[in-house]
Amino acid sequence: MTNAEYIERYGIEAYERKLAANRESKRKRLERDPNYRLTLNNQFKERYWNDIEFRNYYIESAKKYKKTDEQKLREKEYKMNDVNKYGIPKQNIRERSYKILIYQRKHTKLKDYEIHHAFGYDDPSKFIYIPRSLHKAIHSFLKENNINADTDHYKYISTMINECTDYTYISA
Repeated sequence: MTNAEYIERYGIEAYERKLAANRESKRKRLERDPNYRLTLNNQFKERYWNDIEFRNYYIESAKKYKKTDEQKLREKEYKMNDVNKYGIPKQNIRERSYKILIYQRKHTKLKDYEIHHAFGYDDPSKFIYIPRSLHKAIHSFLKENNINADTDHYKYISTMINECTDYTYISA
């Protein structure tokens, strides 16, 4: 049965549940059986080299996401010009904050957690470690209220952090 037939017969919700269940079972099998990844890679390679339509589709879809040299250069310039008031690139401060969290504070890396510089980019030891969903909510809140994300804005987001039921780590 094709995907279109399945959707027509059972509906889109059932199809999405089926996809989610398939993804979950595949993820569990990858954790359980280390050789399964090799099997999947071999299946992909065999299909890639034997099925011309699949190969052409894969090549075209990969071209969509490939960055041009000009895009790479613009990104590099942006990262080098994105500095704090002392002229230190913010990317360096982000890396220092991560090293402080993992190596100095001996904090374990949590899945779907990110560092947010709510106290500004002046001191790399001042940050919060929050879930990715909360991080996105904070940035949308800052954007809606025209608050500069590079400044000390902890007082504006403290209620959001306190209301969060997930684990948060504050280094101030």
